[in-house]
Amino acid sequence: MKGIVVLLALLSLSTAVIFNDTCDLVGSFNEYYAGVSVDLEFGNSLTVTVPNGLQVPNNTVIMIIQMQGGEIDTSESPEYGTVQESDEIFPGRYEFNVVTNVELVSSNTIACLEYLLEHEYSSRAPNYRFQIISVPFCNDTIITPGSWTPWNGISGGVVTLITQHLKITGDIDLSGIGFRGGIDIQVQNNVAGRDKFAYRSMDNPSQAPSNAVKGEGFIGSPRQSQQEFSTYPNGNDCARGA
Repeated sequence: MKGIVVLLALLSLSTAVIFNDTCDLVGSFNEYYAGVSVDLEFGNSLTVTVPNGLQVPNNTVIMIIQMQGGEIDTSESPEYGTVQESDEIFPGRYEFNVVTNVELVSSNTIACLEYLLEHEYSSRAPNYRFQIISVPFCNDTIITPGSWTPWNGISGGVVTLITQHLKITGDIDLSGIGFRGGIDIQVQNNVAGRDKFAYRSMDNPSQAPSNAVKGEGFIGSPRQSQQEFSTYPNGNDCARGA
C-alpha cells in the first residue's frame, strides 16, 4: 500500500515553535515515535516510545495520528469487516500540537503539549496504534524526493509538513511505505475441516494453511507481517474477509 498521506497546512502556532524561513528537505524528513498512552485527565501530555536514543526536542511541532483501531463485524458471513461504531477513537483522525517539555521515564518519553488535545488516542491491545510525528514548520519548502520511512506496525508510513510555499523537484513515490500487504504463502486445498472460501480463519503455525493471509489495515496486523502475534480480531488474520 502507498504511504498514508502527504499533509500540507499553514497553522497559527505559538511563536516559540521551531520555525524556519526556508527548508531544503531530502527524503525522509520526519521523525516517528510510537504512541503509548495519552493523559486523559488533563489532555495535555502523551507518552511515546523513543527509538534509538532519539529525543523529541522542545518546541517541536508534532502530528498525532491514530493509525489502527476500532471494531468490525467478525461473523463468518459477507458482513465480515463491516465497521462497528463503538467508541470515540477513529483510525485516520489526527491533529497538530507543539511539544513544550519532555521527561524521560524508563524507555519512554512523556511529552507535554502546548495545547489541549482535541481527540482521544489509544495504543491499547490488541489492535489500537497511534503515533506522533515531528513536522517541519517552514515558510518556503523545497523537497527533493528520496527514500521514505515505511510503516513497521507501530510507526512510520506518513509524510507530513507545514509550509506556506512548496516546491517539489521530482516525483514523490510512496509506494510500499503504508500498511503492508499479505505475504505470499503456500496454501493447501481440501484441508480437512477447513473452508477455503471462509471470510476468516486463523494462521496456525502448526497446521497447513488453507487460506491466504489478509493484508494489514486499520483493524489490525497479521502475524505474517513480521508481528510476533496477530492483532486481527480473535487472531483471524487469514481468508477473504477485510
